[in-house]
Amino acid sequence: MLSPRISELVLAAREACQRRTPGLAVQQDVCIDKVMAQLDAANPWLGYHHIPREVQSIWTELHLQLGEQGLADHLQRLLTNYIESFDQRFSNSGIPEVFVPEFERSFERVLRLSCSGELVANPERNIFLKDLAIARLRLVPCVSHLIHRYSGVPRRVILKQSPSQIPELLTFFRRTRGFRPFLENHVHPGMLEDFNPEGRERCYKLVAQLLRAWPESKGLIGASWYYDPSVKQISAHLGYLHDVPFENGALIVKVATEGADSGALARSVLRRRLFESGDYVPHTYLMVWPRHDLLRYTGV
Repeated sequence: MLSPRISELVLAAREACQRRTPGLAVQQDVCIDKVMAQLDAANPWLGYHHIPREVQSIWTELHLQLGEQGLADHLQRLLTNYIESFDQRFSNSGIPEVFVPEFERSFERVLRLSCSGELVANPERNIFLKDLAIARLRLVPCVSHLIHRYSGVPRRVILKQSPSQIPELLTFFRRTRGFRPFLENHVHPGMLEDFNPEGRERCYKLVAQLLRAWPESKGLIGASWYYDPSVKQISAHLGYLHDVPFENGALIVKVATEGADSGALARSVLRRRLFESGDYVPHTYLMVWPRHDLLRYTGV
């Protein structure tokens, strides 16, 4: 299913790990098997970033034995084992075949970084946990975003809104027939080249494919500063992120206020300058797009 190029990169990445950490002995394969068994058995509702305590203990011990670089190479070996078993795992996943090229793009990116020594494999870094979740099929790459299957809308979101809004919100969620399960989208820095209107449209069509494959899913949700309707007044080129779902049936509500560490300020000099002058405060907004509205929009 995966191309021979990926198999070649798996071998090259393993050899690179072994060169960097000669102490990666045969028994590490037994250790990796234990880790994979624990990760596979983990409750998916705890999130793609959840790592069982047993696995954390194994990684702590490996860090003591092999050092920081040794643990990093162990984690990269773990990624290669998951990628190597992709074909069988994918066949049993129920994920449509159209996603194979999406996974392959992610795998090629990770493996090339591993070969060059540029992959930062650290269990404390969310970016690595996302790469690991892709390899585990817990996150599905969809062009511009990653999709997590097991998510939902916290009821506290409703309670945070003004009393006058609550009846309307309850009506909305009666229409979706509940608060979960929803698909949830996440951003990955390695996929930013497709973070644009065209990539997002392709993403929506793939999300629709997942909704067809997983009929229990009630739609798509996401929480981010870029769903804030005021963002397009500052960064007009990002307006599509709010407008497309909102104009096609999605609910978008404010859930939190962000500070100086907000992602809204990380890549924009203008937004940071406005934040520092007090003219812009980033807010997290939740987007909830019901399945029938998203399917109607995409025509899938």
